[in-house]
Amino acid sequence: MTQGKVEFGKILQEDEQETLLQALKLHYETLLEECPIQIVSTGHSKVLIGITSKYVLNQLAPDMEMLRRLSRQTSCNGYFVFTFDSNVPGILTWGRMFAPAIGIHEDPVTGNAHSPLGAYLAHYRLFPFQKECFSFVERQGEVIQRTGQVEVLVHCQEGGFCCKKRTSSDRIEPKTEKKMVLTMQNVFKWCYFQADIILLCVRWYLRYSLSYRDLEEMMMERGLHVDHTTIYRWVQRYAPELEKRTRPHLKACNNSWKVDETYIKVRNVWMYLYRAVDSDGNILEFLLRPTRDAESAKCFFVKALASTARSASQACPISEQMAPPTTPTDTTIITSIPRVINVDKNAAYPKAIAELKVTGMLAQHVELRQVKYLNNLIEQDHRFLKRLTKPGMGFFSFETAWRTIQGFEVMNMLRKGQVQGVNKGDVQRQATLVARLFGIVA
Repeated sequence: MTQGKVEFGKILQEDEQETLLQALKLHYETLLEECPIQIVSTGHSKVLIGITSKYVLNQLAPDMEMLRRLSRQTSCNGYFVFTFDSNVPGILTWGRMFAPAIGIHEDPVTGNAHSPLGAYLAHYRLFPFQKECFSFVERQGEVIQRTGQVEVLVHCQEGGFCCKKRTSSDRIEPKTEKKMVLTMQNVFKWCYFQADIILLCVRWYLRYSLSYRDLEEMMMERGLHVDHTTIYRWVQRYAPELEKRTRPHLKACNNSWKVDETYIKVRNVWMYLYRAVDSDGNILEFLLRPTRDAESAKCFFVKALASTARSASQACPISEQMAPPTTPTDTTIITSIPRVINVDKNAAYPKAIAELKVTGMLAQHVELRQVKYLNNLIEQDHRFLKRLTKPGMGFFSFETAWRTIQGFEVMNMLRKGQVQGVNKGDVQRQATLVARLFGIVA
């Protein structure tokens, strides 16, 4: 069966997202930052929602009546929730499908949801792929004890992709073959300035202690009149995109974690940025939260465990996009389970760790150390971020702060040499990497 052309519908508005999260009984922190909540269709439209952990996925108990009312508002009947958190070799994603508006509370295996998912992963580059093709396997229906498995094959064609679905019998059924064409998104479409100028401004702002007006003057010296508010919009648009595209190329980290939080001012109110590094100083994860309590600490650990596990399964050598470096790079698979977690005396950490162990999200053998001097490494690492936030004199919204911090952190990773093929201090290769991640260098 051949399906229609892939169509990417609207990304849900904030009020629609809030209603959806209430209906699914999800928290904002459980969403994957790199996965916008969007309607995608190949003839049957689905709302795709990416979340951080399989545990959260299995615990979902949606309010079907709220989903039914939301379907009338969005004109979309299906809600497909998926996660990359998989402990089964060869399985990339786990999913659950809810469609109460058409009388299906939960579908065990949804064939017409996997083609939109394959297009979605390719569209947002959530899965590293070669020029020819890529494939992934998704499982569904575990909670209702009707587990099914679907393999999606995405073949590159001129001007787009062709996707096919394989059943669990590993045989393509002619009547269920699904094809679709996807045009790669140009993230710089409709921009007045050239892409290399945009990336230069974004990279300088995220790397050095500059204000937007400083960059405006620096561009003026080069004969370019770029308003500081335009540079601000570029940073808000491309900083999260840079973080998303860099993640699959990070080098290995070790299993000794150092976790701490620092203060970020948002509208004259102190927010809390949770951060983790390993014993070599490599950044593992970060999360901005409005509160400093056990719930925030738990959300951070869930995000850190999910992201490191996803990186382990999706690690992609940068040699696919850049020439090999002059010195060998570490290609060890990223460790997803910590051996020891070093924290300060904050009483919220033991409670959060205990809850994660009870739920099985964290192994029982993981040791928690509350020794303050062991965290000197991450305390010193906060200085780089503080130095960058100082010229801006704080942020004016939580979302603005979070998008900007994503860019600060990923440029900090580049500076430390955490990306495969880029050594610490190699500024030219860092600039080349950023350009090639956005496809503007041959």
